[in-house]
Amino acid sequence: MGRGVEPVTELGHSRRGACSLCGLVGALTLTHVPPGCAGNAGAASHLCKVTDDQGVVQFINGRERLGGLRFYSQCRECNGDIVSRYDGEWPLWSNEILRRLDRAGRRVPDAGFPMVLPGRRPGAFVRSVLAGMFALTPTLRLGWPDLADAIRTGASMGAPDELHLLMHLYSGPHRFVTSGIGKATLPLHHPASASLESTFGEIAWPPLHFVLVHRDDLDRWPLRLDVTAWLQDDWRSSRDVTLLLKLLMPHQLFSLDFGRPASSPASA
Repeated sequence: MGRGVEPVTELGHSRRGACSLCGLVGALTLTHVPPGCAGNAGAASHLCKVTDDQGVVQFINGRERLGGLRFYSQCRECNGDIVSRYDGEWPLWSNEILRRLDRAGRRVPDAGFPMVLPGRRPGAFVRSVLAGMFALTPTLRLGWPDLADAIRTGASMGAPDELHLLMHLYSGPHRFVTSGIGKATLPLHHPASASLESTFGEIAWPPLHFVLVHRDDLDRWPLRLDVTAWLQDDWRSSRDVTLLLKLLMPHQLFSLDFGRPASSPASA
């Protein structure tokens, strides 16, 4: 007999465990990735699998639930008191980028879309994104404890040599997040594939896409804007930020959908 619908992984289903940022073992809170203020509050579903009588596995979206893409990952202090002070940057960046794309007729040159965002807090924004990556891939805390501390404290730090956070414009028809695999040695939100062996997490949320990768795999993302150096800004610092963003199309992604279908606000 074939089995029914099963989650691909139990990651994020337990209400108790080790916080993905501080490591405290205890009660975990529902962690939105990306944050709710980024528009992550509607219907969402986790990736599931169905196995037939011949053992063939198919992947499907599970039952939709209101409340956005969220799962148990961070303790109350890290999620509610620390990361929340960074999350307000998400809608500010996304909305300003969308306004500039609209003024340009939503056309992105092959060389990239240049812009200067005035008075932004890149240190806060990069910590919000990285906190989401740690939530998706909790073993990152074990490999890079200094980075976890920099996320929690908001203090300036040099960019880690091995990890790189890459940013793109995204024009796909779906919003999704994926857990890290390969070097992260975690249970997966999607099956392993050769093209994903060294990603540590991915957030595709129009108009932006982020992926956390190992330095050896930078060449797989030729359209990248590497924003890891924004960790040198402490979370309170604001400045004008110069961007040259390139458009990542759906066929250039390797991962499976982990979220609900959504129309793209940033198609070029």
